[in-house]
Amino acid sequence: KPVFWKGMQTTDNSAIVLDPDAVGQTYPIPSDRFDLLVGQVVHEGLSSIEWSEWVTSRVQQQVTDQPAEALPFLEAFLRSAEDIYVNELAKPRVWSVYLSRLWSKERTGSERDPTLAPSPESLAKVWKHQALTGSLPDALHHDYQEPLRRLHDCTQAIRSLVSLPSPAQRREERVHIYLEAWASLYSILSEWETFVHSPDAVNLYDEAAPKVLRHVSQEDQG
Repeated sequence: KPVFWKGMQTTDNSAIVLDPDAVGQTYPIPSDRFDLLVGQVVHEGLSSIEWSEWVTSRVQQQVTDQPAEALPFLEAFLRSAEDIYVNELAKPRVWSVYLSRLWSKERTGSERDPTLAPSPESLAKVWKHQALTGSLPDALHHDYQEPLRRLHDCTQAIRSLVSLPSPAQRREERVHIYLEAWASLYSILSEWETFVHSPDAVNLYDEAAPKVLRHVSQEDQG
């Protein structure tokens, strides 16, 4: 894909578009910010070569009969899964250094308090961080434990894919691995209870979880 600054071309999937605000509109570009831009290009370039959008779409098409509230978890899971795959693919090359800069930047200032129950995005990010660094946040909420245990198996399966010789094999196998991992993960998430809004509440949105994955009636609440 060609690389453009934002505003030079209509933003779509035919190009990699960089935001000039990311470098503070300064020239020459500071080395640390340049590394981030290279990391973004490497990430989007490898994702394009490996057909990440196709893989994600195939998985979503085959996941049916699940409530709409499960979709944020599925989407966040797929984003992190593909990031883990791209990172593994880049490991033998210098590109992995630039990706590590990108991942570090993503973690800075965007972390949910780990003592809170997981949201879709925080669960996926904690899994990705564990897969990339081997570490977990301190004082992690107990609701992370079982999902992360099952996602660890997915991490190992993703790592094994880079040895496959053909991109076609790798993308087909990713679909299979993600569907299997999602089925295992969803079996846990589907047990998390619905948060029922009070009619007197202001209903401000919060990503706190366990999220709404199955309906709990007033009778269930006793």
